[in-house]
Order: sequence, then C-alpha cells, then structure tokens
Amino acid sequence: MCIAIHKPAGVSLARKTLRNCWENNPDGAGFMLIKEHKILIVKELYSFRKFWKRYQREVSKKNPTVVLHFRIATSGKIDLGNCHPFMIDKEHAFCHNGIIPAMAKKKSELSDTSWFKTKILRNLPKGWFGNSAITQLLEKYVNTGKLVFMKDSGEVLIVNRHLGIEEEGVWYSNTSYQKNYGYYFPTNYFPVKYPPNPYQLNTTVHNTPRSSLTIKRSQDFDTCLVCGNALVSKSEETFGVCADCFQDDYT
Repeated sequence: MCIAIHKPAGVSLARKTLRNCWENNPDGAGFMLIKEHKILIVKELYSFRKFWKRYQREVSKKNPTVVLHFRIATSGKIDLGNCHPFMIDKEHAFCHNGIIPAMAKKKSELSDTSWFKTKILRNLPKGWFGNSAITQLLEKYVNTGKLVFMKDSGEVLIVNRHLGIEEEGVWYSNTSYQKNYGYYFPTNYFPVKYPPNPYQLNTTVHNTPRSSLTIKRSQDFDTCLVCGNALVSKSEETFGVCADCFQDDYT
C-alpha cells in the first residue's frame, strides 16, 4: 500500500525510520524537494544505501521541505517509471498512498497512480492547486487514499491529511515507518495479518482459528471474498480482496 511522508523544513528524519519504510515497502522509493526554484525528484529502486546517501546530500545543508514515498506495487511494473513522486507539469508534482480502482488496469505496465496522473491530474483546470472544491473532489475520488502535492513555490498540499499520522513534526500516510508493521487483508472468515513483506509468504489457507490462518501468495482469486465483485489487478487476485473492500475495512 506504500507510504507517503511530508517532512517540513527544519525537521529531521532518522535513518532507521527511512530504513523501516524501505523494508516495509520494498518496490522502490523516491523523494522531491525544491532546488534552484525547481522541483527535484530523485528515485531509487534497488539500494537503500544509495537512496540514503543521495537524500543526505540534498538535505544536509539547508534541511528543506521534502516529500518522500516508498512503494509496494499493487498494479503496474516494478521499475523506476512507476516509482513516486511523479511530475504533473513543470510546476507541480505528487505522490500517492492507496489504490485507485478505476485506474488499476489489468496487465498494464503502468500503475494506477501513473494512469491517474495522465487521465485526471494533467486535465485539471489552471489554478487547481489549493482550490477547495478541487481538493474535495480529489478526496472523494481517492476514497481513503492520500495524495501529497508539491508546487515549485515550495507549497505542499495533502489530500486526506486527517487520515495520516503526525509524529515529531513529520506527517506519515500510515504506520509502515514503524519497524513492527503488518498489512491486513480480509477473507471469508477472519482478517489476516501479513508480515512486512507480503511477497515472502509460503503457507496455505485453512478454515482454522484466526491464530493459524494464513494465505499462500500463489493462490489467485477471481472475485472479491468480501463483496463478490470481479478483481482487477494482480495484487487483488493474489489476496482475494478488491481495493474498495480493503480501503473501507482495513485502512
């Protein structure tokens, strides 16, 4: 489900915190900040060491406002192109935490967020940034997801800010910055807790008490075990729950 982070100017982020984010969301990371009056975006797919080194190089002198994102792929290819943040135009960039079902295209190499950028954000009218009506529409569109926008002036806009967590001056879109963290997905019978990296699962589903119920990653589903709707993305088929049911009940 990823994590988005807003670090205001003058506030520090510990290496171990970003390491937790990297390990809990292992499909690439990126950050954006204002440098020489332009939005600078940096992405890294494989090495936390490289990511941290570049982050330190950009923030060590002035400690500016930074927006960061760590990805778990729910749709689209695992590559730098699908890593956040994304440029919308020369003046605006953003990252997203959540799933946008209408944009999750089956078998597409592009993620739902990438499609959202192209189909929706790049077609917004001029002056949309900070417009309360547009913000409300975006809130409705992403449901319980969160969007973090940055303007080349340095302004930051967080859609569904109230659904995140603020700790020591930093805003987090969820709790995967913590070391002991698990994702929860529903089944016909019980909620199921996944370890920080759900791709490492190798056990099987049983109709057994909650304490011993786990799911095998290779078992695919065609319809949502909660609402019965058809599943769209590979991650939905793997976990047996659609994005709407996951966001309604487990975020």
